Amino acid sequence: MKIYGTAKGGALSKKDFGVAFGGGAVEYNKFDSETTENVSLSTDKLTATATGTNQQWGKIAWSTGTYNPSSGTSFVEFEVTSDTLIGGFGLATNPSGFGNDHMNDADWTAGMYLVGNGNASINYISIAEGGTEVDQTAQGFYTTGDTFKITMDESGVCRYYKNGGSPFYTSGNTASGDNYFVIYPYETNFGITVTDST
Repeated sequence: MKIYGTAKGGALSKKDFGVAFGGGAVEYNKFDSETTENVSLSTDKLTATATGTNQQWGKIAWSTGTYNPSSGTSFVEFEVTSDTLIGGFGLATNPSGFGNDHMNDADWTAGMYLVGNGNASINYISIAEGGTEVDQTAQGFYTTGDTFKITMDESGVCRYYKNGGSPFYTSGNTASGDNYFVIYPYETNFGITVTDST
């Protein structure tokens, strides 16, 4: 398995890592070294973590590869590394056009906005799609180490899962075209660990 990653300002590294899940190696999506702005990437399960100013939108990194419904069902799975910090991630069609617009950019196809609020007992997740936060979980919804997955099937339907259970939200929108996997942190040290992707 090959994992491509870079530290902020560094050159793209290419190295084989012997990490396997289930019955074989998992092919991770690769992050583009040219897109990392105040985001540090490590190759330990491809962890992306915010750096720079503590509370500020504009930190971003996205994948080199894309997810497209025409290619069949795809997904990305990730582990939460903090239950008190704020940031977002998900699938988006044009992350290069993101400004400092919270999670309300129209290019979010399937975004998860983790609102840590500095307190795990009152955190929650908003689902951001097409420039609107379309749904919100109850407070205290997630803890550090929880695993989330976003799937996109061949019909363009996106579903959101927590810890391998049933979907906690199914999109009413239809995804189309090429979608990048994006991390979009707000606070320093907000991060995720990508654990599986196809």
